Amino acid sequence: MFSFFSKLLWDESFEIAHRILNAVLFSFAIFTIIAIISNFITNEPLVVQIAVIFFFLYFVIAFYYSRVKKKWKFIGHLSVWLSFIGFVVFYIFDGGLFCGNGYFLLIDIAIIISIFKERTRIFYLFIMIILLISLLGLESYYPKIFFHLSKEQCAINIFLSFVIATFFLIFLLVLFVSQLEKQKLEKEVLSKEDYLTGLLNRRGIFEKLDLLLKSLNRRDFIFSIIIADIDDFKKINDTYGHITGDWVLKEVAKRISESLRAGDILGRWGGEEFIIILPYADLENAMEVGERIRQHLSKTPIEYKDNVIHITITLGVGEYNGKLSLNKNLTLIDDALYRGKAKGKNCVTPVNTD
Repeated sequence: MFSFFSKLLWDESFEIAHRILNAVLFSFAIFTIIAIISNFITNEPLVVQIAVIFFFLYFVIAFYYSRVKKKWKFIGHLSVWLSFIGFVVFYIFDGGLFCGNGYFLLIDIAIIISIFKERTRIFYLFIMIILLISLLGLESYYPKIFFHLSKEQCAINIFLSFVIATFFLIFLLVLFVSQLEKQKLEKEVLSKEDYLTGLLNRRGIFEKLDLLLKSLNRRDFIFSIIIADIDDFKKINDTYGHITGDWVLKEVAKRISESLRAGDILGRWGGEEFIIILPYADLENAMEVGERIRQHLSKTPIEYKDNVIHITITLGVGEYNGKLSLNKNLTLIDDALYRGKAKGKNCVTPVNTD
């Protein structure tokens, strides 16, 4: 049931303003049902009872067009203008300033700020201020125009409007904060993710390495690192173009990932280089993984459109030496990689321990 309503009201395929509008329309449809019952019990003026029924029907239809038909921008503007009319009606016929109608103004302000942007937001807020000043002036100079409710009716109005206003202000605040947190999380993820392959970038890799280095104090913990470089990648770009080159990078990333264990860490080190971190793997284990990756790539060419591209890869491998710095370990593995390149490429070369 919860997942149904979550999908109904907070479909993440819609932009945030659209989702907020859907949730507001649905919630107001529920609240108007409560208001209809309350107005009937407290014998509110007929015009108020009719207005509430009208707004209930509007919220149901508007929700349909916003959620199902996706005409949310038109519905958003229409809802604001109708809220201005509704505010005037309730203000005049439902007790004026001292019967709690001011709380509904807070709801409108919160909704306008949540849904609209920049000039549109300023325009609607300006209209609302002018409207409120006009009503306050009218009530001050011509109080007989306003329908005065009994103390009991005013008390119920104040209670309901306060509850509704408080609910929506908290509701919109929670949505706003959650959206900010989500955007912050997305930015953090993107800052650690390579835009092309979806793998960790250097920043993400160094964060993983920092965590692993903290585990080195444990006697049983070791890990190894592989740095891999696609052979003659410049020729691929020059021969087939950069779009094909990008496809090759993504396919190589996929195939390397297929050769790793669940706990292994793969990242793009830069350009056509990849880095692999193998927790609980000594040099011998890491060499086996490197050879598996090399064979997987060399035996099966990559096909893209009408091109069949044969790929080889050279890998430098080293077990992490806790007596040396991280940079020194990476330099030694990089040196092993380039020794492999010098030997003829398409090979797995361990760190020189001499």
